[in-house]
Parts: sequence; C-alpha cells; structure tokens
Amino acid sequence: MPPGTDANNTLRVAYVDHPEWFQPQHSPASSREELRIAQANLKNSLGRLISLADILQTEVWDVIAIQDPSLHLAYKRIPGYQVWFSTDRQLTEDDNPYFKTRGKSKASRAKAKKAKAKKAKIGLVAFYVGTHVLKRWRVTRHQGTNYDLVATLMLPTDAGIMQISNVYNQYGNLDLDLFSLQCMGQSLTVILGDFNIPHPDSPKATPVSRRLKQLAQGASLRCLTPAREITYSRSASLRYSSTIDLCFVSWDLAQRLPDTAAACQVLSLAGFRSDHRIVQTTLNVEPILSDEMHYIWRSVNQDRFREAMRIALQPLEDYPLDSKEQIDCHIAKLLEIMLSVVNDHVKRRGPQHWVRPKSVPDTLVQLLADESELYNKFCDTGEDGDEEAWEEAYAKAINYSQCLKKTKFRAAAAGKEGEKSVHGRVRRAKRMDMPHQVPCLSNVRVGDKYIMDPEEQARAFAEAIWPVVCPVTERDQAMPDSLAGS
Repeated sequence: MPPGTDANNTLRVAYVDHPEWFQPQHSPASSREELRIAQANLKNSLGRLISLADILQTEVWDVIAIQDPSLHLAYKRIPGYQVWFSTDRQLTEDDNPYFKTRGKSKASRAKAKKAKAKKAKIGLVAFYVGTHVLKRWRVTRHQGTNYDLVATLMLPTDAGIMQISNVYNQYGNLDLDLFSLQCMGQSLTVILGDFNIPHPDSPKATPVSRRLKQLAQGASLRCLTPAREITYSRSASLRYSSTIDLCFVSWDLAQRLPDTAAACQVLSLAGFRSDHRIVQTTLNVEPILSDEMHYIWRSVNQDRFREAMRIALQPLEDYPLDSKEQIDCHIAKLLEIMLSVVNDHVKRRGPQHWVRPKSVPDTLVQLLADESELYNKFCDTGEDGDEEAWEEAYAKAINYSQCLKKTKFRAAAAGKEGEKSVHGRVRRAKRMDMPHQVPCLSNVRVGDKYIMDPEEQARAFAEAIWPVVCPVTERDQAMPDSLAGS
C-alpha cells in the first residue's frame, strides 16, 4: 500500500494552515440567483461545435453538458469556458483533426492517412464549465458498462455540492439499474442528456421508458422536460419528431424551480433547429463564483518595482541564519515583505464572471431575425414555398457570417504585422495545437470530505511521496520470532 493512503487507495491528508498574509487575495463575493444548465448533442460534427461557439458569444450558461462531441472539441478553445472530456489515450499534436493533407506529396498523404486511422477517440460525453464558476468542480467517470455513457460533474453551490450527470444512450445499451445506483439518491441531483428513448409520459413510451420512470419515481426524481416538447426531429419540418432529450431533478431541487415554464426550455437557435435541439434548465440555486483577484503584471513599472523591493529587503541583509528556526523565520519574513511590495505596486482585478459578448453588425442581426421569422412561419404552415424561403434566408445569413469572420481575421492579421508579432505567433503555434483540457486529479479525502482544490491536492500528493519520517525501533536479534510478531 503506498504511503499516506488507505485500503481504498485514497489519500488521507491534513490541511496545513498558512499565515494570514500568505492567503490569496479575494474580491467581494458576487451573487447569482439562478443556475443555468444547457445540454447539446453535437452529433460528432464540427459544424455544430462552431455553431455552439457562435451562440456562446451572446448566450451565457454556467454548465453545458455535451453529448457525442467530435475530436475538434479538444483543440477548439471557447472563450469564457473550461472544457472537460475523456479520450482513450493521451492526445498529441498528430491527433489534431484540423491538420489537412491537401497539397502534400503522395507519400506524405499516405502517411497522414495511416496516422488518421490511429487517431485517438474522444468520449461520448463532455462538459463546458464557465470560468466565472469557482474552479473546485470535478468530474467522475462511471464504472462498469456505463463507463463511456455517463459522466458526473460535482459543482459547488450555495446549497451544497450538486451532482450533474450527463447521459448519452447512443445505442440503447445504458444499464438503467446500474445507472440508478450510481446517479440517483443524492439530495442535489440533476440528470440530463440524450436518453434515446421516448418520453415516459408520451404516447410513444416504451417499456424501457416506463422502467426509467419507475426508477426515477423511486429515487424522488421529477422529469422537467414536457412530454409534448419536441427535442429531436430528422429535419426542420417536424414530421419525424420525438422527445428523447430528458432532464430529471431531485425533490430538493424541484422546490427551487423558478416556474414550470422557465424550468426547462427547448431553444430554437441557429445550427440546432434540426436534429437535436439545445435544452436549457434553470434552477434557483446560486453557483459559487470565483472571487480570486488577478495581478496585472504588464502594468508594472519595472524600475520602480525593483527599487521598492530592494529598499524593503534591506533589513534582512544582516539577519542571522545560524539555526533552523532562524532560517524558517527569515523565509517567512522574506515572503511577507515580497507580497507586501507586490500588493503595493501591482494592480489587481477581480474575476471576469461573464463572457463579454462580441459586437454583431446590424446587417447580420437583421438577416438572423428574418431567418428566424421565416423558420417559425414554415413550422406553422409546413408548405414547400415557406420551406424554400426559409432555406434561402438561412443560406444568406450563413454566407454573410462566414464572410464577416474572414474579414475580421484578415483585419486582425494585418494589424499584427511586423517582426515582433511574427515571432510571437511562432512561439504560440505549438501551444495552439495542443488540446485544451482542465486537469482533474484523483479524489483526495480528508476524513469524510474530498479535496477539490488543485493546490491542496498537489500538497496532498507531496506529503504522500515524502511522508514525515518516524523513528523505527530496531529488533533485538536475540528475541524469538514468536515474540517479535506480537
């Protein structure tokens, strides 16, 4: 058994108290009255991922549960969000699906095609968590047959740790009994995702649907998705539609709903108006927001900062270092003085709780409004003429949006010309090709509690690797073996 662990291979550590001056600086706590969760099935499509990124320029959700993502998700950064996903192996630059083989030699194309067959596979469920949320959340994978079908996010809220389970029952092979044991029963539970079965209360309900309803009722879970709300259709015509994207909440959270209509809404957003829609769940629960202050080092006057640091450290030049206690005291005073100088000369800002929406031209706003109006008209009438008008408006809005993106990129590239910017882009090239993922360490338990702070977890691992040396009593060679074991 490794040092510092118990029988379950879980680290047991104790918190280390730091001096008051060593504690991180925080801004006044912000407050929220609701928690907004969205679920989106990307259908293993890059286009849907790009559409989601465009939607997040104006929409803000605390948590986004993703089903069936493509490998592009690991390499595409969305500002304002941290991503969690799983893969069958460690990702490298060669796994980047954005690499193209066009224009290469025949041998290079053959090599790239062979490497493509060995690309890593991404898990069926993923999470986006807003950067404005306190970074003490963690994600656990389920064991057994549901390993790749379910993942659970532990999110800190004012009511406690909320358990948000993301489900993707791709081929109907979800083990409901095992799923109920692992996901149901907690007081703060949200279960959502693509169950790929009809709504339990709809006329199309199957025995599997009724079994899911029975397990949910036994665990005091309430289904928020209306039975007649369409969450999936094979096309925009709604001729082949159903309700297979469901959301369940525990009894305690059901008492915190804003109202029945606003608790669960199926949104009609660009890029998600056919196939799976985006479903939004709103709860009257306050997520714990990040309140840590950030230092703005680029605003520091280096000459003044160095001079202030030199003057502040002068009293420590003749400090004695003859004993261990004096060395410890010297280090403590050194850190205290350095932190004081930093706080006096470096500006700080609070966390950015919300994504700053990008400005959208009025022309694009009008095109999107016309497209939405024609789409609603087509859904009401279902006539072929209205469908053609909507498709034409949709194509016009998409083409204008793509041209706008190219124009902005060219303008940004033209504004960053010069030798300095070229070298900067070269230095960033390797980092840009690497996957963007939040590292989630293993569970670290202190008594009956789990540590979710990465700094505390790192300290726990350090104490497990370098444990405190305890005195060892040597065995007397003359003592019989029968007495030595007692």
